[in-house]
Amino acid sequence: MELKAQSVPVDPTRSRYCFFDIKDPPADKGISLALAGYEKTLPNYSIERKSFPCLGIEFVVGGQGQLDLENDKHDLEIGSVFCYGPSTYHRIVTNTEKPLEKYFIDLYGKAAEAAVKAAGLSEGSCLQRTPTSRIAPLIDGIIQDAADGVISDSILESSLNLILLLTQRTQGPQSGQSGMAYETFRKAKTYLEQHYTEPGSVIDFANNLHLDSAYLTRLFQRFANETPHRFLTRLRLSRASQLLLHHDLQIQEVAFAVGFQDAFHFSTRFRKHYGVSPKQFRQKFD
Repeated sequence: MELKAQSVPVDPTRSRYCFFDIKDPPADKGISLALAGYEKTLPNYSIERKSFPCLGIEFVVGGQGQLDLENDKHDLEIGSVFCYGPSTYHRIVTNTEKPLEKYFIDLYGKAAEAAVKAAGLSEGSCLQRTPTSRIAPLIDGIIQDAADGVISDSILESSLNLILLLTQRTQGPQSGQSGMAYETFRKAKTYLEQHYTEPGSVIDFANNLHLDSAYLTRLFQRFANETPHRFLTRLRLSRASQLLLHHDLQIQEVAFAVGFQDAFHFSTRFRKHYGVSPKQFRQKFD
């Protein structure tokens, strides 16, 4: 049974995928990732399937649409999570005025089926959940790792974590003080994403944002379920992996280029994150 990429009406400048070309389900009881991605649909987006070769999970992060799952109809909006598989007819149609934006992940294996079942998201079901701020970065991380050639057990672990996140209701921004807190977090996150290659610690970035570092940490723990230090380190190491693979730079030059002021500290953090030294990483994937 083969999972093939389809030509569907999506914005090619915004959509992104990682395809693992798995033709048959694994013989063991493990989990295998077939496809993951993000789609910014166009107004004429419509896809209809009588079945699907593996377990597909989709999560709406923008726009609106209509979903037919077997004999049930569902309105799709931000926070909608739905699942389909080999025995599931499904049809997805976008709203022409507010086209859907959605992440998806396609999985093989008994472990995936068990995780989905345990989380309450069975094949042919659609749930409405408050969006979690970790879903998009998790799938983006899988896509980026695949693009960088970093295919490891961490991707499969991320897939299982994703299933749990997709089915957990979390507290979103509320009105009043909560809304202000979320907006501060959003601006801080954007600032880190734009300036992470600059040298400095979380305290330095907090000062630049005119925020107390302890408050910044609380914001990230509340809305991203991770510390700003971990978020910053992840951004830097992801960029470092790209520089190691695609640029002829010395290890020290890579460290400085992504905001580390000490090559030894960079190498230590890199080994802890990827399981190999920067030099070994370059040799392994070059």
